Amino acid sequence: MSPCTGGDFTDFEVTPVEDAPPNHKKRLLSLSINFKHIMATISIRTEVDEVSITSSISPPYCSHNIVACLLTSNTRKNPSRRFWRCSHWKEREVDCGFFEWHDPEYSGHTKEMLQKLTSEKDNLKHQIMLLQHKNDMLVEKLKLQERRRIS
Repeated sequence: MSPCTGGDFTDFEVTPVEDAPPNHKKRLLSLSINFKHIMATISIRTEVDEVSITSSISPPYCSHNIVACLLTSNTRKNPSRRFWRCSHWKEREVDCGFFEWHDPEYSGHTKEMLQKLTSEKDNLKHQIMLLQHKNDMLVEKLKLQERRRIS
């Protein structure tokens, strides 16, 4: 099975930099920079809190008489289930404690599948982090070899 068509990240083979032809070293460095940019974009995308209001449903108001925030749970008990919270939920001393589920409770099977997908996503994030570390080490090794070659 090709690493690009299936399997997990452990299927990838990395050619040591010293074995790479000289004309490929520059390309490897370019790919490394692109990889870092993609990983930074993914990281930003996954770390942003989902705070949105749906236009199809009139959003509830909290005790402050302001529109509540729509957030998404990432707990194992309620994975990806949306809920409303007081807009001041990050400020403990101001938060009125308003909470209301937006989505109905998931069935056992759906919840189980969401938990499995969440676990797989977390595993992939970990593998990406390991690949990023490996990539960083290879880039440093390549830079060191280039410096040695020049001097």
